[in-house]
Amino acid sequence: MLSRFAPEMIATEAARADKFVRGLRLDIQGLVRAFRPATHADALRLAVDLSLQERANSSKTAGRGSTSR
Repeated sequence: MLSRFAPEMIATEAARADKFVRGLRLDIQGLVRAFRPATHADALRLAVDLSLQERANSSKTAGRGSTSR
């Protein structure tokens, strides 16, 4: 019955995934879109993996600038 009066409240899984991706940071958003996730869970998994990878890469490069005596 709700779908008759408020169809936007009954979102498809693809629409839910797209809405999630649109809320991501632009740098991660582009990468997630490239994989074309079909479900919200797929989009979430990709976003988390990319975010963790980015964090690991930035911590590696931060350590390179220091010198030991």
